[in-house]
Amino acid sequence: MLAETVQDVVDVINAGTYSSAVTAEVTWVPRPDDKDPTLECYVWCDDANFNRETRCPDLRFEGTIKVAIRKAVGVDVQSDVTDMISLVEEVINQVGSTKVLANGAVFDSISWFNVYDTQALFEDSIFVSIFSLDVRSII
Repeated sequence: MLAETVQDVVDVINAGTYSSAVTAEVTWVPRPDDKDPTLECYVWCDDANFNRETRCPDLRFEGTIKVAIRKAVGVDVQSDVTDMISLVEEVINQVGSTKVLANGAVFDSISWFNVYDTQALFEDSIFVSIFSLDVRSII
């Protein structure tokens, strides 16, 4: 269930059309120190819970899937940062327009808690943005 859900999120992202070509890939180990300047999109699972509720004997899966988008930008060029923020919004809209994933999991919420990492941006000229998807499914 877990690996399928992460792959389903990758598939949803890769099915979208964006202002810049985005190709998401599964990673189980985020690479925050990667210095590759090209546009990258990583998807991984941050946490997962499997439980049973008293009223429902079926096992319930709940998890948090994280998506990171990163690219080298010109720190002194505001339009580079603005363009990347717009691109992340496009990806969030693509994911948010999907009601149910291929494996039956649904999104509860999307949280964009790291619009951009200021340290990476100003020290390395790398734009990094992370958002998380809370998903759930009955197994």
